[in-house]
Amino acid sequence: MCGGLPSFEEFFRSNQQGYGLHKWIHYFDTYETHLRQYCYVKDLRMIEVGLQSGGSVAMWKAVMGNSLQLYLGVDINPKQVRHESQGSHVKVEIGDQGSPTFWRGVKEKYQQPFDIIIDDGSHLEEHMWVTFLEMWSQLRPGGTYVMEDIISPNKIVERIMNGYGESPSHNQELHANVNEHCDRICHVDTNAVQKWVESITVHPHILYIKKRKEELHVFTIQKIGKRIGLFGIGFD
Repeated sequence: MCGGLPSFEEFFRSNQQGYGLHKWIHYFDTYETHLRQYCYVKDLRMIEVGLQSGGSVAMWKAVMGNSLQLYLGVDINPKQVRHESQGSHVKVEIGDQGSPTFWRGVKEKYQQPFDIIIDDGSHLEEHMWVTFLEMWSQLRPGGTYVMEDIISPNKIVERIMNGYGESPSHNQELHANVNEHCDRICHVDTNAVQKWVESITVHPHILYIKKRKEELHVFTIQKIGKRIGLFGIGFD
């Protein structure tokens, strides 16, 4: 299914006359690592926030080939609807990614889950967080969520690690209690985000969040051995 398809960088280098494409070059290797596998997915569905000149629409069509069933582009500029002319499986929704109401409308219209969600929109932390909170549930188990151009001071990773609305101090207190009061084995309930996050991979300026195929309901911590504790002074 993927035979004969160009790599991401091959498409970029060859795109001399087509729609404009503006990317950090080191992104292409990360795309190959995290996203190339999806060319094997039948009826691939993806969302990309931020269309700019439309070159990324053409790139995903070329690199994913016939696997791509739906490319849903999201942009705040009404003129970007023109990119629907790139194919019958290309749809564009116009709206503010910082608006939960907008995203709820998108979820109502496109109810089937997506395999890939890419946020290359405003790059504002609060907009990215709203988009993640609203659309994480629409990513199918085993799918990948991408945030691009995380350049300014940004606490997105910390917010995802801590879960919806939970503070770092809450998590620090939780771990302190576990370490102090846990005997041999303890279980801690995962929160709404943690139960589905398999991994968070950070590359310069770009973040990949892999969704679990099945929920993880608890984290387990276990002590094994006779001498566990500060300076090896522990329990027998």
